[in-house]
Amino acid sequence: MERQLWQEMQQLEENKRMPYVTSVERFGIEKGLEEGHKEGNAEFLLRQLYRRFQILPGWVEKKVLNAKIELLGGWTDRILDAHSLEDIFGDEAQQVTP
Repeated sequence: MERQLWQEMQQLEENKRMPYVTSVERFGIEKGLEEGHKEGNAEFLLRQLYRRFQILPGWVEKKVLNAKIELLGGWTDRILDAHSLEDIFGDEAQQVTP
């Protein structure tokens, strides 16, 4: 009985082991996570902007969707105190990145 328990435990451990992930696969996973994080932040920012200002000019969505993650965080931080889109985007207002 003890031997059977030991074999079952070994089998369980083997089944639980994670398969090897290559560095290329790991890189792809990390890039996918980063992109998903960026898209989530952009979506959140746009929702907040729509809620705050109701109507947004077309340049806002383009700017947000094309922005780097660092910019998204800064813009999101400014929403609570902003009275205008210029308060959020500063001098960058209406300068759409390609």
